[in-house]
Amino acid sequence: MKSILFVDDEPFVLNSIKRILRKDRHRWETHFAEGGQAALNLLERRSFDLLITDMKMPSVDGFEVLSAAELLHPDMPRMALSGYSEKETHTKVTNLAQRFLDKPCDSEELRIAIQEALEGPDDLEAN
Repeated sequence: MKSILFVDDEPFVLNSIKRILRKDRHRWETHFAEGGQAALNLLERRSFDLLITDMKMPSVDGFEVLSAAELLHPDMPRMALSGYSEKETHTKVTNLAQRFLDKPCDSEELRIAIQEALEGPDDLEAN
């Protein structure tokens, strides 16, 4: 089963993602880190098949999480999911993440982005 790490400093956002992906629990193992430091602690211990992080967080932000993930697990796909979408942010993120999703993100858009990252776009029709 593929594992996904979601990172956000807002418990409400993480709980929303849990609810959205509940019906996909047979396909994906989801892990949740409340804040950037919690994500760094997890990433130092293990790899995931996909990392999806918020960008604007206190203390350790999404750029730091993405940078650490790139160093620790260079083959792990990375995405940014953020309501902080200034042009400069997008430019910096493109160097660290394969995809940027705006918050709020439609649940089906999130599922498709996850599936594409984990399985490739050609496999979408198979599921």
